[in-house]
Amino acid sequence: MAYEEILIEEKVPHFLKKEASTVVKMARSFAGEFLSKESPVLEKKVFHDSQYVSHELAQELNRRGLINLWLPRVFGGRGFHPYTMYLFNEELGRLCLSTANILGAHYVALSVLSASMNVKLMRSLLLKIEKGRLAQKPCLFSIAVTEPNAGTDVEDYRLLPKAQINCFAKKTQGGYLLNGRKMFISGSHLSSWFIVVAYENRRDLPSSVVSFAIPKGAKGFSIGPMERKMGQSLCPTAELIFSNCFIPDKYVVLNSEVLSPLGDLAQLNEILHEDVISMSRAGVGAFSAGANLRAFLIAADYFKEKPARLQNQLAQKKLAEIYNHYLTSKLQYLDVAQHLIFRGPMRHLFKEKAHSQLKKTPLFLQRLGLWWITLTPKKTQQRWLEKRFQKFNEGAHSSLSAMASMVKRNNSMRTMQSIQWAFELMGRDAIKSEYGLERLLRDSKLLEIYEGSNEINSLNMINKSKKHLGLDYQEYYG
Repeated sequence: MAYEEILIEEKVPHFLKKEASTVVKMARSFAGEFLSKESPVLEKKVFHDSQYVSHELAQELNRRGLINLWLPRVFGGRGFHPYTMYLFNEELGRLCLSTANILGAHYVALSVLSASMNVKLMRSLLLKIEKGRLAQKPCLFSIAVTEPNAGTDVEDYRLLPKAQINCFAKKTQGGYLLNGRKMFISGSHLSSWFIVVAYENRRDLPSSVVSFAIPKGAKGFSIGPMERKMGQSLCPTAELIFSNCFIPDKYVVLNSEVLSPLGDLAQLNEILHEDVISMSRAGVGAFSAGANLRAFLIAADYFKEKPARLQNQLAQKKLAEIYNHYLTSKLQYLDVAQHLIFRGPMRHLFKEKAHSQLKKTPLFLQRLGLWWITLTPKKTQQRWLEKRFQKFNEGAHSSLSAMASMVKRNNSMRTMQSIQWAFELMGRDAIKSEYGLERLLRDSKLLEIYEGSNEINSLNMINKSKKHLGLDYQEYYG
């Protein structure tokens, strides 16, 4: 048994081992039957035409049911446990980081929707994904947070007051008017819906967050041309432009009207933001582990072709270090994911008893319960959010946030180091496209940037841990 299989055997909870095995097989089947053959072809098309959109990739994700695999059955999904998504993320990171980004952005958008506890809107939107699967029309989602002059500073609430925000929403009769731009939005031209985070008050950004679900084609909403990128070119990235875009109340995900009776708006918004971004950062850690393994496999296959080059101690040591980086990264993301899911805010839904019960409960009973809940949507949303905030524990929350930043930062740094070592081992052959190492380098650089740059994640790690470490200093966010 390989070391990585031993790690899965040891780390994955016993009640999820069968699901985990199924998910890994699905990922490898996707790789062997589609990605390994089609992704190089699609990437060449993008190289020759920067505005080419890889609809074939979206169709395949849809056909295989991957865009709703981890959604509850009552919302049209297959009800797979979210812990298994991290194993799938690793496989995608090894196979194609562009595809990992498309699917990752989709599920982060759905996580924002889920964290809002807006069950009525969740039911309305998530069922569209299954309808799209049946109709062979992929219904992907994107998350829109970053702006032309506000990137990492909107990923951390301590930087938010200094961010140069230009996307603002104004309350009007029956809804909101949205004006401004969102920048570097992953999955843009493939997505049917966008979860957009905006602000109502320029002078108090942390307390005036408002989020919307906006369909592609809405009046006053347009998508700019695709960005020309060196890496992850199959994942379309573009600017979203809003000009007096009217969003009806039914598409408001969460606003201050719902949150204000529950406590301090800035604090509540920050808690919900970190609930989502911590899960997402751990996902990037899994992508990075997969990319690290890819670097090792490329180098190892190269030495099978040219065994004489491995007949020295330095080459053997570097190859061993690449593999060690991979195993360490895998161990960390599995560990952090387990803490986030089984000790995080939604832990009561993900433990063995609840997961088993959801699988056994007839679907018609689940749908009946969902219908009953949505009879009073606003009260239900407030009641569930109140329960979330009542369970808030600052120490546990800070620890989970620090751990998520750690695994995102450390794993992405290890991956870049491993790729550099692979380049050194392979010499001039490393840049030949047939080996795939130069593509891996281009694709992996983004791992250090999205979900907050590694520098911001370093600051978050120490600042969230300072009480535990007995440190006393004023946090600096320039």
